[in-house]
Parts: sequence; structure tokens; C-alpha cells
Amino acid sequence: MIKINKWLTATTMLASLTFGQIATAGNFDKVKVMSRNLYLGADIFSVTAAAENPDPLAVPLAVAEVFQTMQYTNFPARAQALADEIARYRPHAVGLQEVSTIRQQIPGDFLIGNPAPAEEMVADYLEILMAALVERGLDYQVVAVSSNADVELPMLAGVTPEGAPMFNDVRLTDRDVILVRSDVDTSNSLANHFTYNAATEIGGVSLEFTRGYTAVDMNVKGEDYRFVNTHLEVGGEPGSDFAQLQAAQMYELLTVLSYETKPTLLVGDFNSSPEDALGQPYSQAIGAGYVDLWTQRKRQADGFTCCFNDMVDDAETALYERIDHVFLNPKDKQVVKVKAKVVGDDPVDMTTTEPALWPSDHAGVVVKVKFSKD
Repeated sequence: MIKINKWLTATTMLASLTFGQIATAGNFDKVKVMSRNLYLGADIFSVTAAAENPDPLAVPLAVAEVFQTMQYTNFPARAQALADEIARYRPHAVGLQEVSTIRQQIPGDFLIGNPAPAEEMVADYLEILMAALVERGLDYQVVAVSSNADVELPMLAGVTPEGAPMFNDVRLTDRDVILVRSDVDTSNSLANHFTYNAATEIGGVSLEFTRGYTAVDMNVKGEDYRFVNTHLEVGGEPGSDFAQLQAAQMYELLTVLSYETKPTLLVGDFNSSPEDALGQPYSQAIGAGYVDLWTQRKRQADGFTCCFNDMVDDAETALYERIDHVFLNPKDKQVVKVKAKVVGDDPVDMTTTEPALWPSDHAGVVVKVKFSKD
């Protein structure tokens, strides 16, 4: 069963901030950013569910199924579609979540105490995506990386001629990453973990599902901004352990950001929608003075970003909630106009492979903000 290592309740007052519309002609400061969850490629919660099964093969079987699903969901093909999105919009900065590395050990040693971690690389999602960007002539730099959960488990790999099970180990490392265009100057990068994280015990081993955030200062045509990227824990019913954990992570992040003096763009997979209860991440951001830039579009739309099916192969899947956001704390800058678009949500965005796949199980968000020039 999932448990919370530490928890902290946090409730903030929901507030609103209205942007003034300025009808002056002339030059403007502009910045364009993207938030994109890359998707591991499978639902790892099936493994934690299998840990409740007393059958000693339940977890290795579940890990094998997750590994097979990750191969089916073909990140190299999906990376091509994701790179096409970035090439189409050329944001100044991109906040990436679920930037996985997958490694294996053959045969595994988890069941004898895991003396050596798995090191044979199966897939490095960041390396694959960066190569796809280079193919398109794009020059993006990795400026901040938070290496979060690092989990290794046994996988059923077959049976011996005598019928005994054989096990490999599979290791997943989760990362949050910021990419910035090479024509944008950056400084003061930051990568941090949250104090409060979920944990579970599998096979007598305690595993922590660490999450974190990344940040960087960026100068776009002479104007300074703080760009922040995060991936919060999944939510739950109000008052549940997961809801308290998620709120604690957002409270911690907003506390860190309360010292910022630059206009701050906060992007990510918050696992929280505008419909969530007060005190959850979405309302916490609004209460802290951030504006949900999607709501500042001239034409309103649902903006749903979640979620396609686990296999990301169903072109008929309908997105049903908005949990990927771009928030802005403008500080002393005046916003003139906002353009925001959901990307990767149209069947034409699917891969050209067989089967055709969505770029991720989430849609992404691209936002362009125009500020009045001081």
C-alpha cells in the first residue's frame, strides 16, 4: 500500500488577478513557453497494486507487463512527434516531465539484496528527444535537470528448462528537465526534490517515489524571467493522504518562489485541475498571486490535457480534464495579450508508425505572452 513518508496540510485563499488590456501601439516584450509530459509509456501503479498480492511472482509479472508496454508505446517514435511540436512552435523554454531513463541487469540481483544497480541502458528519453531536435536543425540546451525517483525491481524474464523462473532487474529513473533555446541567455539554474514524497514497500524493500522541480533565469531580448518546471504527485479525494501530499509539495514550491523578484512562469503537470477543492495545487497557485494563462485567452476553450489510454494508441480517446498548466506571476510587468494552445491532441499529431501513437498520454500546452514595454 502506498504510504506518505511525511505530510503537511496547506490551505491557501483563492484569489483572482485581472490583466489590464493596453491598446497602445509599438514594441512589446514577448516570451513563449511550453509544458510537456513525455510519458514513461506504461502505468507503473499496476506494480504497486501487485505488491498487495501474496503471490511472490505477482510483482515480477507486473514489472514484465509494464516493460512490454513501454516497448509497445515506442518512445523513439513518439519523440519524433514531440520534436515536431517543438519545431512548430519554437518556444523559448520547454518544461519536460517524465523524462525517463530505463536500465536493466541480466540476470538480476534484486532478490539477493540488489548489491549492484542495473546499468545497461535500455532507453534515455532525454538523449532520444535531443537527437530528434538536432535532426530538425533545432538548437536547444539542457539547462536544469532534477533526477527524482530511482526505482529498481525484478522482472520475470522466462523459465529454465527445469521450469524455474528467471529474473532480470529493471531500473527506472524519473527526471524533470528544462530546455532553453540557444539564443536565450540563462543563469541561476536550480534542481531540487520535495521534502514530502510517497513511498511503498515491495519485496521487503522501501521505495520512495521522489518528485521535484527545476528552475532557471532566462533573458529573452533583454528581459529577465524566472522559468520553473515541476511534476506534482497524483491527487486524491479531499483530505486523503495523496491530496495532503500533493498540497504539501505545492506549498513548498510556492514558498521557494515567494522570494522571486522577476516575472515567474511556472509550468508543469500539476495533477490538479480548476475543479479541485480549495487548498489543492491549482487554487494554491491562484492564491499565491499566479494567473492561469489559459484563462486569459481571447477565446475560451476547455483546454483539456489528460489523458489518453495507457497504450496511447486509441485515436478516439477523449481528453477530460486540464491538469497541465502555465501559470504566471507577472510582478511589475503588464500583460497585453496571451495566446495559448493545447498541442498533441489531434489525431494528425499521432506518429506515422504502426500502430499510430499519441505523442504522450497527456497533451501539451504552449503559451505566448506579450507584455507592455517599460
